[in-house]
Amino acid sequence: LRSLGFDAAFSEDGPPLHITVFGRLYTDRIAQTLRAPRISRFAMRRLEKALPDLERAFRNEFLPSYLRDVRLLQATDFTRLATRDLHEVFTRIRRRFIEETHGEVSRVNIAAQFAIDRAREALLAGGYDPAVYLTEAGASEVERHLPAALAEAKSGSSAALQELIGHRAALDYELCAPRHGESSGLIAIGARLSAMLPGPEKPAGPQTQAQLQLPAGTARKVALAISLQTLKEDAKHHGLRELAVLRAVLVALDQRYALDGGIFHLALDEIACLDTVSAAGLSELARERAAAHQAFAASAPLPATLTLAHLEGAHQAHAAEVREPLHGQRVSGMGDVVGRARVVAAKDAEDGQPIADLRDGEIIVAPFLHPAWLPELVRASGAAVSIGGWLSHMTIVAREHGKTMIVGAHMLDTIETGSLVRLCTDGRIEVLEPAGIAYASAAE
Repeated sequence: LRSLGFDAAFSEDGPPLHITVFGRLYTDRIAQTLRAPRISRFAMRRLEKALPDLERAFRNEFLPSYLRDVRLLQATDFTRLATRDLHEVFTRIRRRFIEETHGEVSRVNIAAQFAIDRAREALLAGGYDPAVYLTEAGASEVERHLPAALAEAKSGSSAALQELIGHRAALDYELCAPRHGESSGLIAIGARLSAMLPGPEKPAGPQTQAQLQLPAGTARKVALAISLQTLKEDAKHHGLRELAVLRAVLVALDQRYALDGGIFHLALDEIACLDTVSAAGLSELARERAAAHQAFAASAPLPATLTLAHLEGAHQAHAAEVREPLHGQRVSGMGDVVGRARVVAAKDAEDGQPIADLRDGEIIVAPFLHPAWLPELVRASGAAVSIGGWLSHMTIVAREHGKTMIVGAHMLDTIETGSLVRLCTDGRIEVLEPAGIAYASAAE
């Protein structure tokens, strides 16, 4: 933030931004408010001018040297290292990922968010719909190279496919989640991803800068926002290579101390102190946490927004709060969309299993869109979720496929599967017809 000109008047060692409540991750809104960055008009103008240079610096300066280093690590068999060396590698990669690699990726994320906010402001000021004009995006590295890598894999060599997506996972930032390259079904995973890529056909509507005929200043801001949106996806893609290396080191440590997967129930600082003396105690601690995790996973999830009323069990007081009507922010798609609702429970959204009995053209209603639901999103006509933003991964995917998506929606728990709903361009969600006999008979 500070390197980009923001006034980040808070300490790096302040209270955590995220906390775990009954096994699920929440953002501390008080800490979030205290950490809200500010930027002066002068710094804003300077940052706008610097954004193209930021992209060039990432692609031409940071990325080449980073990839040289990380590919050597990717080729290392950590199980053959001495225990002392294994701990040294863990410390070094952990520090580098947090302080350097993810720092560079975060700079790109912040710049992309800044650019898209500026483009949205300019579009709204001119009376244009941001969800329409920010739809067109350049193809990410995965989108460009996946078809050729998959064709090569089907011919007998999966090296290119392994290099392209072997370090990715359905939940990329979850260290306990196996990477695609660890699976014997890498080709099947690649084929599934390839089938979901946007085709050459584009959604109906204005898509190119020539067609848009925006004022020159607004067009520049839109083009820059789209370019940085693509850079954001590529920066994440490559940054995850080092996280996959860290996972490989953790797997090797887990085997070395016979923890049977328990290392993923330990904190990183605890792992740093792991030795033959502490292994037994930490192994027992990991088992206790694993049991607690299973218990929490089997319980009904708390709401997306958590108050003291929930923690104290004061559900009646919470129910009495004034709640806004069905409404959110449309971040993709053009025009109103009407379809039957397919409501997905929070627990099912967390698990990311395929949405059972989803019909083509239905509207997914869920707390959030799991990354594994790309096939479901392609089949649906739209989605309404409580959690998400303009640069959420699935929001970007929705824009690429021309799917209408509303995020930050309130009172989604009042919608039932089978209800006929309309996703409006202004972010409203209208229930046109309740679920009932007509929907049930249509299934027969």
